[in-house]
Amino acid sequence: MGLAAIVAGCGLDSVWMGDHNLMVEDQRSPYPYSKDGLFPGAPDVAWFDWVVALATIGGAVPRIGLGVAVTVPVLREPIILAKQIATLDRLSGGRVVVGVGTGWLAEEFEALDVPFAGRGARLDACLDVLREVWTGRPRPGAYGPYRLSDGLVTLPTPAQVTLPVLVAGDGEAAMDRAIRRGQGWLTVLDPVRTPIPAALERIARFRERAGDASTTAVARVPVRSSAVGEASLRTYLHQLVDAGVGGFVCDVSWASPERTRDVLGRLDDDLASVR
Repeated sequence: MGLAAIVAGCGLDSVWMGDHNLMVEDQRSPYPYSKDGLFPGAPDVAWFDWVVALATIGGAVPRIGLGVAVTVPVLREPIILAKQIATLDRLSGGRVVVGVGTGWLAEEFEALDVPFAGRGARLDACLDVLREVWTGRPRPGAYGPYRLSDGLVTLPTPAQVTLPVLVAGDGEAAMDRAIRRGQGWLTVLDPVRTPIPAALERIARFRERAGDASTTAVARVPVRSSAVGEASLRTYLHQLVDAGVGGFVCDVSWASPERTRDVLGRLDDDLASVR
């Protein structure tokens, strides 16, 4: 809660949560965003439920955008998840953005009795169900492994006419899913691990696949506190914008409130320079 208030006070426009229903002590699945395949966090770190947490933040901090990057929808029952998101969006006055992905932690799928294989196709079907439920009167029929009965009424609907969904992932399947079913494509671009030539090549690949589609490229950028305010970070952000990136989700390490306020204030200056 305190961090969200600091974010709003520094001029940044949204606060984002991560999502895991559970973690495991003996990780076997390779984490795709580290060199050694290990998840960069201890398994006993508390992962607050993102819907509950964002509802709490949204009620306490007015006007701040509320995002998740990313949730794995197939690990939840889709009608209930759709209702939770619609309720959050309605009560917050239309402030919600939902980042989605196929997931990487096979042990999490196993514990929740959801097949890990075929999760991409399952996500496609799940996103279709979410959109149907958000209309308030979903069309009956089979959606992959899911089925909607005739005569369902699913209220409330979201406050936003089109609730933004960002599809995460750097492969061609994720890009195509973002173009077909999302309002944005979310890609991790680390100034250290993804130098600008590789970042620009990835964005160009997406734009070529998107063609005339209106899908926005959004960069999730891990920002090291020491780099905030430096010319190298601003140059990186400028080049991404010039290449077609339309928004940023920045990961910043939490420190003391005073230190975090200073870092986020300088980060807002960096982002303002490319707006």
